[in-house]
Amino acid sequence: MWVVLSFVYLSFLVGGTLIAVTGSSWFVVWMGLEMNMMSFIPLVNLSSKINSEALFSYFLVQVIGSLLLFYVGVVGSIWVSYGNFMYDVFSSGGVLIMLMALKLGASPVHFWFPSVVEGLDWFGVLMLMTWQSVAPLSVVSVVDGVSGLILVIGVLSVIVGGFGGLNQLLLRKLMAYSSISHLGWLCLIVVMSEWVGLVYFVSYVMVSSAVIFCFMFSSFVHVGQLYSTGYGVIGLLAVFYLGLFSLGGLPPLFGFFPKWLGIILMAGVGYLWVVMFFVVVGLLTLYFYLRMGYVGLVGFTGFNMWSLYSFSVVLFSSFFLCATYFLLPFSVFSLL
Repeated sequence: MWVVLSFVYLSFLVGGTLIAVTGSSWFVVWMGLEMNMMSFIPLVNLSSKINSEALFSYFLVQVIGSLLLFYVGVVGSIWVSYGNFMYDVFSSGGVLIMLMALKLGASPVHFWFPSVVEGLDWFGVLMLMTWQSVAPLSVVSVVDGVSGLILVIGVLSVIVGGFGGLNQLLLRKLMAYSSISHLGWLCLIVVMSEWVGLVYFVSYVMVSSAVIFCFMFSSFVHVGQLYSTGYGVIGLLAVFYLGLFSLGGLPPLFGFFPKWLGIILMAGVGYLWVVMFFVVVGLLTLYFYLRMGYVGLVGFTGFNMWSLYSFSVVLFSSFFLCATYFLLPFSVFSLL
């Protein structure tokens, strides 16, 4: 029975996302988002007992976003006398972008995202961070040009994701703030180029899935548990740490290249200050990934290497910044 229900809910989840992605009318997009939301909640609640408060918070936020989308869609259709999805009342007023940011959990409307992630199991966290972002991001990608609101959402998301993860010890919250940071990159990239946004999103899904699968198999929920890691799972830890560093964009790992494509894209259209800001704040995200790697290293060796670690972080950050500043002009010139 559990398998049948999972298949039914998963079918509605995928179907709702496809309807929202391929819809040409605001009503069809709204219907797809509703199908996606109503199938996600029972799907993640089937595998294990989930915190009901987290599911209710997710339901409440998504319902508010859907109601506002429906209301603005109806009013906009009456106002401009046609029902197409791409009309000026959405894109020029920023209503559509803000509503999709609410559904995504991007800043400045990210207030619900970390608490909901904390109350889900790892399967629910993976689905919320990856598949549930497909439909809202596809809607954001139809906006013509980079507006000031998109820039504000991208910059604030990177700031919140970077600073919010610094004082977190719970792995779910760390992944939540990492997701908010990546959403800042994605919201800005998909508006500029859908293909680069697709490459970035697929890369993020692959790396996040590898890291979360490691969390599933090891049952880690707290950074302190990395101290008690044994040598028997060294292969799993290798994938785990490589995935973490890749999520942070550490070169030359896999996660660095989609960020590099985004840097080249943004620099090519004249957003050099955004690139510099994203790189500097992105070091904060990389810092708490390196901190987790340090904890695992101490768990293996048993030595106190805090001073050596602090020095290595400062040295690496300086090298990364210098390399970025030196390589960025060559990438910009290659686009000319």
